[in-house]
Amino acid sequence: MQVELVQFLLFLGACFVILLIVWRRRPETKIQTSEWHVRWALGVIGLTGTMIFQYIAFDIGPITEVNIIAYSWPLIAALIMIFGRTAENSKQLIILSLLGFGGVLLLIGGDKLGQQWQIPSPLGVLFAVLSAVCMAAFSFGMTRTQSHADDVLLPGALVGLAIAAVWCLFGNTPWNLSWTLWAGLYLGVGPMGLGYLFWALAMQRDSSGKAALFGFLTPVLSTVLLLASGQNLTLTSSIGAVIVLITCALASKQAWISRYA
Repeated sequence: MQVELVQFLLFLGACFVILLIVWRRRPETKIQTSEWHVRWALGVIGLTGTMIFQYIAFDIGPITEVNIIAYSWPLIAALIMIFGRTAENSKQLIILSLLGFGGVLLLIGGDKLGQQWQIPSPLGVLFAVLSAVCMAAFSFGMTRTQSHADDVLLPGALVGLAIAAVWCLFGNTPWNLSWTLWAGLYLGVGPMGLGYLFWALAMQRDSSGKAALFGFLTPVLSTVLLLASGQNLTLTSSIGAVIVLITCALASKQAWISRYA
């Protein structure tokens, strides 16, 4: 499917599940009006920005290279926390972040080491960087806001749906009523809608900062899926996975947990 149609289905599914949760919760809680600008900013940056930039990067850039950049958002989030405050362990965290970037590189692109890498599309790289920055800012912002997670995500889902609808309209996107439409809606309801909701709740309610650890598991779990589909894991990729997990644990301890000390 065209990337704009995928985006429309993703945001449509996300809107459905988030609106349902907001509707079910609304009689029990009052709407917070004091933080409306914070909710809109976090929602649009975190959900709309991350997803649109990421899928454009996947569409126009070399998939391996832009994946490496998009998966770097947990490391960027840790750096945001350091540069946003004076911390004695900033040097250690920067070193760990650089090692983590190297681990992700080995994990996802380890089978290409020793070969000539394809030069990434400049626009693809740019959109992947924007996606990673948006997700990092969203994760950091959710630790600071008191707004309900669904109230934050709803503006982002609605704005994203509107953008995708206009995108499809002006792109003359063909609508093929097949199983792929249901697959797109599933991705919107499950991995996108509920996935973002669960992550936002984890960032808000985890007082120890350990939930951030799981952000580094994205490339690891994707590799497990590749193995299940018949792909081989090289020795270099295995080393990269170990580096990612170790730097993840150490960075989580020094950055996320230290802010509650």
